[in-house]
This record gives sequence, C-alpha cells and structure tokens, in this order.
Amino acid sequence: MLKGIRTMKYVRLIAFILLYLAVYFIVSNYISVLFIVLSLIKELVKNPAALFDEALHDKINLEIMYDYIGSSIWFMVAAAVISFPIYALILRLRKKRITKFCEFHRISFRHVAITALMGISLNFIVEYFVSVTSLDDLSPYVEQILNQIFDNNDFLAILISIGIVGPFIEEVIFRGLILNELRQNMPVVPAVIIQAILFGVYHGNLTQGIYATFLGIVLGLVCIKMNSIWAPVIIHMFFNSTSTVLGKLVDPQIFVRYQYLMLFGSVVLFIATSVMTWRDNERVMGTE
Repeated sequence: MLKGIRTMKYVRLIAFILLYLAVYFIVSNYISVLFIVLSLIKELVKNPAALFDEALHDKINLEIMYDYIGSSIWFMVAAAVISFPIYALILRLRKKRITKFCEFHRISFRHVAITALMGISLNFIVEYFVSVTSLDDLSPYVEQILNQIFDNNDFLAILISIGIVGPFIEEVIFRGLILNELRQNMPVVPAVIIQAILFGVYHGNLTQGIYATFLGIVLGLVCIKMNSIWAPVIIHMFFNSTSTVLGKLVDPQIFVRYQYLMLFGSVVLFIATSVMTWRDNERVMGTE
C-alpha cells in the first residue's frame, strides 16, 4: 500500500513537470509553425509559379527560414506572454497561486546587487570555459543561428527578448515551477540536480546544455538560499544581458587582449558574491 502511494506520488510529480515543459514548448512551436505557414502563403500569393517551379520554391523556403531565425526572438517573447497566464491558471486549478508557489518574494537592494554581479561574473567564466575547451564545436550551428539573430535585430530588441523576457520565463519554469514541485517530493540536493539537468536538456544542444546544467545548479541553490525566484531571475538576466551588451557594443579584440585579467576578476567576483550569499544571515521574506 505504502509503495503504491509512493509510486503515485512520483507519477504525479513527473506528470506536472512534463506539463510545465510542454506548455512553453507547444506555445513556442505553435507560434513558429503559424509564422512559417503564413509566410509561405504570403510568398505563394506573390509568386504562384513557385508551386510548379522547384528552384523558386526552394529559394522561397530559404528566405522564410532566414526570416524565421531573425524573428525568433519575438516568438520567445510572445510564447512567454502567452505561457505565463497558462501556468497561473494551472496552479489556480490546483488551488495555488503562482506568486506563492514560485516564491515571488521581494529581495533587498543588497541582494539585487549581489545577484547582478554574480550573473556578470558567471558570464565571463562560462564564455572563457567554452572558448578554451572549444565546447562550441559540439554544436557549430548554434553560433551561426545566434550570429544571424544578432545581425538581424537591433540592440534593444535583443536586450528585451534574450536579456529580460527569456530569462524571466525560464526561471519561472525551472526555478519556480519545476524546482518547487521537486522540493515538495524529495530532498533539496536531488531536486536541484534534476532541475539543472532538465534545464540543460531544454536548450537542445550539447554546447549550451553542458554549461546550462552548471548554471542551473547555481541558480537553484541561490533561489533556495535567498528564498525568492527574483534572485535567479536577476542572475540569469545579467548573465544573458552581459553577452548582449558586450556583443553589440564592445570590440571582440578587447576580450582577447585582456582575457586572463577578466577571467581572474570574474572568478574573484563570483567567489566573493557566493560567499556573501551563503554567509548572509538575513532571511529574505517579502510580500507576494
């Protein structure tokens, strides 16, 4: 009897985790498919001959895919806007509030500063690790796609989508919904590790998957320590935004010239912010 109850508990846990992952995945893909279909219809109306001309049809497909990659950051924004109220509704049907379940507790300005600096330092450390290990060679197409996105969008659009909206919805899914679902059913350590692995797999490629798993562990631990999802949200936003700002505004040769100095400073900064986080006895209890 006890074994059956335990089995049902984990079946229910897995079902909810899959549901949380499926919502954003389905919404994102629905928006993508809708864009491709509408773009194809538009092009065929302009060039009906493409129905019978294979070369023209292939050319139109390439143009659509190029436009699709360039516009994909807005699909992320749209998917986030649509998915968040769906998650709120799912929790409401379970008689829970998303602000409480995901721990949208207010944090102090001190912790905002600590987490922001931690996000910046993590960015430099990860970038250096990827560079020296040639980790990006495992998924060469990822860099090509990112370059195309950066080339086809202005700075503000990239900052809003990749630097702010993307990190927010990902933290809601992984450190809000999934991590708290896991914590209700198992000890903290396996809960943090499982959500981090899922976060890595979610990225869909080896390069980002490897460092995203490490990042997921850090984000999970900070979220638990600070008792607020805003802590990993800020880390994640500054992690992504640092790449966005530097990629658009700073000459890449500067990083090559001062890479060791920047790495040393980033490691020191990460250690310092980690120590401050773990030694801080203040318990962050805010309003929902």
